[in-house]
Amino acid sequence: MTKDEYGDGIIAKVTRAADLLEQLQAMQAELREGREEPQYERRDNARGDETNPLVWVEWVVTKTPAPLPLAFSALLGDVIHNLRAALDYSTWAAVDGGIRETDPRGVAFPLYDREADFIKWANRKKDWYAKPTMDAIERAQPFKAPADRLHPLAVLQQLSNVDKHRLLNVVEYAAFDLGPVGITPEPVVKHYGAATGRVEAGDVLVRVEFPRPVEGHEVELRPTFGWYESVPYERDGEVDYLRIDWMLTAIYQMVVTTVADMDVARRIERGEVDPNAEAERGN
Repeated sequence: MTKDEYGDGIIAKVTRAADLLEQLQAMQAELREGREEPQYERRDNARGDETNPLVWVEWVVTKTPAPLPLAFSALLGDVIHNLRAALDYSTWAAVDGGIRETDPRGVAFPLYDREADFIKWANRKKDWYAKPTMDAIERAQPFKAPADRLHPLAVLQQLSNVDKHRLLNVVEYAAFDLGPVGITPEPVVKHYGAATGRVEAGDVLVRVEFPRPVEGHEVELRPTFGWYESVPYERDGEVDYLRIDWMLTAIYQMVVTTVADMDVARRIERGEVDPNAEAERGN
């Protein structure tokens, strides 16, 4: 990034986000060190229900720890705010002074899940941004992601919108992994269900059902539960829970890449960089 007035502001926001992210990670580690793990117990019908052709096994929460402190959510919101601001600063740097004075609220980095919405925005703003900047903005759009993948900046946009009005809802998510099943022949699982999001005492973490094995064959189930600080993310009417550490790493990396791309675009527009050389380097 260039060492100019606006470039320095972008760097300051990204650096601040990195510092806050370190503080969040330190708080996360400290909380994990001092918090009690959730407790659960196993229930099944392996004994006393031999006439049932299906065996069911479930793990039920018996005790949950105290909720995470509000300070954790507030700090997460600060990370999100600074990363979103870095993107907005990059568009502020790309427009001329007249636009900044006449329509300051209109200068913001757009993030769209649908290409049609982005095209509408681009048509409205076509006189605001030169082609290199417009191309850089388009490259960062969430609609560019494959349909089966979350785009980090789409997540950033939703969390930023939530944080403007209330604290982000941080929950502990129960991740479950069913280990090898030692039975011959191996059963076909008839049913599998796992909890997502916040769980309370009495909730079923996981339930599996499978054909009852013939007498003398043993079934070994090895569940692994992982408890991670997560935030809910809504997409197409469905709510998923995103593990905070992985999510923030992806968002931070994407923001850094995007603001750097925006800076190169500005330098191309000022004649400081050969666009052909940049295109070759990108390839």
